[in-house]
Amino acid sequence: MKKKHLVALLIGIVLVGCLGFVTVIAIRFERLQVFDWKGEQVISNGITYDYDMTLSAWTFTDRLPIEKTIGRIRGDKFWGFKTWILKIEGYDSDELVMLRGMMFDAIFVNKSTDND
Repeated sequence: MKKKHLVALLIGIVLVGCLGFVTVIAIRFERLQVFDWKGEQVISNGITYDYDMTLSAWTFTDRLPIEKTIGRIRGDKFWGFKTWILKIEGYDSDELVMLRGMMFDAIFVNKSTDND
C-alpha cells in the first residue's frame, strides 16, 4: 500500500513541475515585444525594418550567431506556429533583426539608421 502512495505522490510532483514549467514559458512568451509583419516590412515601437534580400540570402549558407529572442509577431499564440524576432550578436536591435519562422530566416534592416 505504501508503494502505491509513493508512486502517486511522485506522479503528482512531476505533473505539478511540468505545469509550472509550461506556465513560466507561457508568461515569458506573452512578455516578448510584439512586432507587426507586413510583407517586406517589420514594424515595432515606431521603427520600420525593411527586408534585405542580400543578407537574407547569406543566412542560407552561414548561420548567424543569435544573441537572444527579442520579440514575436502579432497574432502568434503560445500553442501553435510561431515566428520569432531575434537579435543578432554584434548588432544593435534598432539597426537589424532576424525574423525566424519554421522553415525560413529573413533579415530586416532599419534603413533610417546610418550604417556607413
